[in-house]
Amino acid sequence: MTRFVERLHMRERLCTHGRNKAMAAVCGLVLCTTVVLAGMAGADLSKARGALMQFKAEMKAVEEAQKLNDAGAFKSHQAQAEKHLAEARRLFDAANAGRASDPALLRDYADILFRQGDADLAAEVLERAVTYTPDDAGLWFELGSALCLLGHNSAVRAANALQRSLALDCTSTDAVNAYVALAHLYRREGLFDLARETFAKALKVDPEHVAARIGMAASKVRDGHVREGSEDIDALGALPAEYATQLSALLGQALDDFAQARRWFPDTPEDHMAYAKLLLRANRLPAALISAEHVAALDPEDYVAWNFVGGITRQLGAKDKARDAYERSLAIKPDQPRTREALEALDEPPAGEQAGS
Repeated sequence: MTRFVERLHMRERLCTHGRNKAMAAVCGLVLCTTVVLAGMAGADLSKARGALMQFKAEMKAVEEAQKLNDAGAFKSHQAQAEKHLAEARRLFDAANAGRASDPALLRDYADILFRQGDADLAAEVLERAVTYTPDDAGLWFELGSALCLLGHNSAVRAANALQRSLALDCTSTDAVNAYVALAHLYRREGLFDLARETFAKALKVDPEHVAARIGMAASKVRDGHVREGSEDIDALGALPAEYATQLSALLGQALDDFAQARRWFPDTPEDHMAYAKLLLRANRLPAALISAEHVAALDPEDYVAWNFVGGITRQLGAKDKARDAYERSLAIKPDQPRTREALEALDEPPAGEQAGS
């Protein structure tokens, strides 16, 4: 197919320049051949789109199985989804979909490429698609998202695509996603002020957008506003696994940036407790313990701080230290059933181990 198209282009140029009439006849012959091939490709594309629809149906079933916590169904539907996706990719490739002029077809093909981890190929296909529908904000967002995955060398192109998307649509739900993607791109490139401003724009459109709230909270932590950032994260409540993983990663980066920049926060029990909570969320137990112990030193009557120390030392396996912390907490406030349960649990043998063995 590719060779025929290349030959067609060459002959069209010769015809345009009017070099000879015989060449025009050759052009017509090649055009007819191309039409025949296009019909063959159309059949393949119909099958390809069918496989893509089957993939999407299986993915919906995967989501349902996940909600129901049905591991068997999840595994089965996931395997079927991967099978249909691979078949769709094979058929789209066979039909030479990357050279299509139909933006919807190109978008479907790019989606498959993106899902299979070929962000570079997806970006090439989407760059072709936007030439046909330059006013489609969604296509520009998808192009920007693909380019974001290609690293620093594609950062400018990614930013331009996302900004183009937002120039066309800055108020919809899709626009919030574009703002968030652009903010993360700025953050990755070290443009932290722009990242914070862009997260703020996303939240102005949708104050409840979880990814934008996580990004803004991480930005606050990085800038040294640890108490405010910690409160924002607490306000998120329980998060789905996807967002919880994202929060842990962003928070870890923010804490690293905060430490490397040698920023500081007020030396108050409230601020140190907020910092301890952030460190704990980032699974940095030793550092969280140091901060929590500082809270207890600043305010020895803070039973919450002693509970926090007890919880961390218990996780670190320091039972004697945990026992002392819990006892200190109960001495300050005896009416704490959960703290008393935690204290008593320290004397229980590990699971599977017989008492006295």
